Amino acid sequence: MKRTHVNKELLLNYTENFCEMDAAALRKYFTTEQNRWGIYDEKRHAIISVAWTRTGLLNLLTDAKAIVKGTERCMKKNLQDYCRTEQISTVISGAKAKGIRFLYTATGTDIKQKGETLALRCGGKFYVVQFVTRAEGAAENRRMYDAVLQSIELPA
Repeated sequence: MKRTHVNKELLLNYTENFCEMDAAALRKYFTTEQNRWGIYDEKRHAIISVAWTRTGLLNLLTDAKAIVKGTERCMKKNLQDYCRTEQISTVISGAKAKGIRFLYTATGTDIKQKGETLALRCGGKFYVVQFVTRAEGAAENRRMYDAVLQSIELPA
């Protein structure tokens, strides 16, 4: 297992088969590497990323549901055949998280993808955890993602 601090405060574990994404890979999959960290399992075609907002007044006036809605708006624009399949709520390291599950087709292919986006508040900022994998093999990859979610530790 590898253990890392994301944004110098969110701590998580992930398996050895994942590699950290560099700035170019983050731009390729998420359009920007700014305020984002990610890992990729090339063999299993799975990506887990964490993005964060900066601390600010606007964060105090919004909630996780609104953050997810904004993220979904971007995905609708950028992902081929995007379709939300489920709205979800969960708890990550004691923090309430709101999110969605979705399907889409990888750009320029006929490869079906499954994904999940979760947003949670931590102090004065929000973290957005995203998981994407091929629909084929999604159940196995989901177990790896769930282990990452369960390992997350937020600062006190």
